[in-house]
Amino acid sequence: MYFGISLANCVSLQVFEKGYKIYKNMFIKGNLRRYTRTPFVETLRYSVYMKKLNDTAVSVDISTGGLGMIACYPIEPGHTLIFEDEITNIKTKFAVVKWIRKINNGEYRIGLNFL
Repeated sequence: MYFGISLANCVSLQVFEKGYKIYKNMFIKGNLRRYTRTPFVETLRYSVYMKKLNDTAVSVDISTGGLGMIACYPIEPGHTLIFEDEITNIKTKFAVVKWIRKINNGEYRIGLNFL
């Protein structure tokens, strides 16, 4: 348990720590996003539309327009994710992958836009 969240699959304490460092560095460099991001650490269960992939990731930050997360699977930009559970204060259950960056062996930082 970390921040009261049970970690699943390859999501670990190190992933949370990396997510926090990434989030902190965004504000050192400046936030160039259209919407203000706020820290948001939660376990997310998702599936990829038209793929046989169901997995768990950890969110890093959230805004009105999207979500940043760390996952164990490299989901390609353009793929649509369907969230299995409700996300706090977000009405949609769908998001599209806008970008992905490998942060460690088997861990990926992914930027999503809500649909």
